Amino acid sequence: MDQPPSGIPASQFVDGFQIPAVFSAEDFRSAVQYKPRPGEVFIVTYPKCGTTWTQHILVLIFNHGVPLASNFDFFSAAPYLEMTGAKGAEKMPRPGAIKVHLPYHLAPRSDEAKYIYVTRNPKDTCVSYYHHMKNIPMHGFNGTFDQFFELFLFGNIDYGDYFDHLLGWYEHRNDPNVLFVTYEEMKENPTAAILKMASFIDDEKYAEPLRQDPEKLNNVLKYSSFKHMKEVVNKAMDDLFKMSPEEIYKSNLPVKMKENIAMMSEKKDVNAPPTSINFVRKGIVGDWKNYFSEDQKWVQLIIPDRDVVDCVLKRFFKRYHLTLQSHDRKIGIGKEAQDAEYPYYGFVEKVKTFTSRASVHSCKEKKGAKQYTMDQPTSEIPASQFVDGFQIPAMFSAEDFRSAVQYKPRPGEVFIVTYPKCGTTWTQHTLLLIFSHGEPPESNFDFFSAAPFLEMTGAKGAEEMPRPGAIKVHLPYHLTPQSDEAKYIYVTRNPKDTCVSYYHHMKNIPSHGFNGTFDQFFELFLSGKIDYGDYFDHLLGWYEHRNDPNVLFVTYEEMKENPTAAILKMASFIDDEKYAEPLRQDPEKLNNVLKYSSFKHMKEVVNKAMEDLFKMSPEEIHKSKLPDKMKENMAMMAEKKDVSAPPTSVNFVRKGIVGDWKNYLSEDQSKRLDQKFSEKTKDTEIANFWKDYM
Repeated sequence: MDQPPSGIPASQFVDGFQIPAVFSAEDFRSAVQYKPRPGEVFIVTYPKCGTTWTQHILVLIFNHGVPLASNFDFFSAAPYLEMTGAKGAEKMPRPGAIKVHLPYHLAPRSDEAKYIYVTRNPKDTCVSYYHHMKNIPMHGFNGTFDQFFELFLFGNIDYGDYFDHLLGWYEHRNDPNVLFVTYEEMKENPTAAILKMASFIDDEKYAEPLRQDPEKLNNVLKYSSFKHMKEVVNKAMDDLFKMSPEEIYKSNLPVKMKENIAMMSEKKDVNAPPTSINFVRKGIVGDWKNYFSEDQKWVQLIIPDRDVVDCVLKRFFKRYHLTLQSHDRKIGIGKEAQDAEYPYYGFVEKVKTFTSRASVHSCKEKKGAKQYTMDQPTSEIPASQFVDGFQIPAMFSAEDFRSAVQYKPRPGEVFIVTYPKCGTTWTQHTLLLIFSHGEPPESNFDFFSAAPFLEMTGAKGAEEMPRPGAIKVHLPYHLTPQSDEAKYIYVTRNPKDTCVSYYHHMKNIPSHGFNGTFDQFFELFLSGKIDYGDYFDHLLGWYEHRNDPNVLFVTYEEMKENPTAAILKMASFIDDEKYAEPLRQDPEKLNNVLKYSSFKHMKEVVNKAMEDLFKMSPEEIHKSKLPDKMKENMAMMAEKKDVSAPPTSVNFVRKGIVGDWKNYLSEDQSKRLDQKFSEKTKDTEIANFWKDYM
């Protein structure tokens, strides 16, 4: 925030999730890890979907229509969890309402808490979010609406993609402890919305008194009206941003909020003219029509002017063929998009996501001389899907992915955690050989059961795993099933070799449907728009926990440099007496671990196993000893494969060397990756890991 405002709001990534730059990473993590108390109420929204309005309504419901004595009491009675951290919720006067902007998979959850999710049509949300960014100094944004529109459209903004956020909670709209509401229905009938919320929280305690006493209900309506909130909230925000750090610390704001606001106060330009903080602006429906250009209005193809939930999830997104009318012609019958329409191709990508399909039938994009046909078996963009806002391979089951994230580790279980292509398969083989004291598995297919890929097999794969075994995940820290009684081996690799290896993996595994060039893949990798997201966010999330007693942090390069030491290090970490000592005492056992986990051996065994697997018919797959969920996935892919296509080799294990990136990255690409590496890893020791390899 000590930088001048720019056309990009000031943000940061914490464990792979984008939040305002002024927030504390420590407080954000404590917010995500907060344990809700029975009966607590959470107000959940994507930014600018009616959060402040709902906060005022709930605080007034709790007070039976009596407004708070002080405007500043509002911040304690309805704390913003990501700003205040868990401490804000712990010190909140009860009853109160905890505000979060978190997607479903990050929100603190409990069956005994209640969640009111408020959503709003995306066009008005975009306009309101733009003004919020412009009006609140801490965001450091002075860009145009057109600039912000592009950020919003592609989800490159605090709290990520609007649609991913909406869909994550929409999936849970019928949960008994979730109330799903739209901003538009609140505007249309605020009385009904108030009573609906009050009844959801506790009908007898809060709704019945309002029904019985019209004056109390009228007071809730009056003091939560936009007319009243504009006067009260905007004045409170103006006063707050004019206060000195000393005055802020003397106020009755939540402690962590004091720290944030005081820090901003210290950095503000005292010579700058005072500005009004229009935190509550118009609060109307349809204001987007005053902002969207004719080209931007083209998004009506995807988001018609009806209630967002009704149109998006009941009307449009059932139609994966994209046959709605736009610009006097239909999209989705094989015609190419016009140049003016190209920027909105991002919405077509969303349709692919929402329908859980790897492609959109006959939908094309065009830019200059390039044309990409999205209904072909392969394309320049790997087939992906988003589940609760997180990008994973298209062929995975959303249900299995969610069960993987929610899996409860057993005491002593070992997890192998990597970003893709950082030494996962090597570490799996190493650990299984450690467990068996150097004896290789009887069958190549036993490997898949003994070291299941959790996101593919779901929790069932881990539950049915023979013990001892090692559970493979590519999950970032905040999504990995956590337990103090489990152990986690995190293996990382220099980003340049990771990028090259990931490219070949995408090319060689048919299920990814990728036939692009390395240059095309490099751009996806650099921007983090790839399965499992941004490499650096993944690395940094686990790096923060490298000294946890149940985490072993290892680099691929140190494993290559001294595999014996790496094997003994892992064995000792799991159980020194049971696994490391026998290897130290018996050189033959140790040599067997080295031999059967060598790249020479793995290339022969793993690649043959993968080739055999991809050649099998669905019937053969179902008769195999693969984990059940893996059978389902592989059988589904077998059913879809082109039987007339020539067989291809599946080089799952390729070279396994350090420095192969020099054969692929151009000088410019190497510099760009170095720059991102430097930016993302500053203030850490990560650069020391690879000073000899990059």
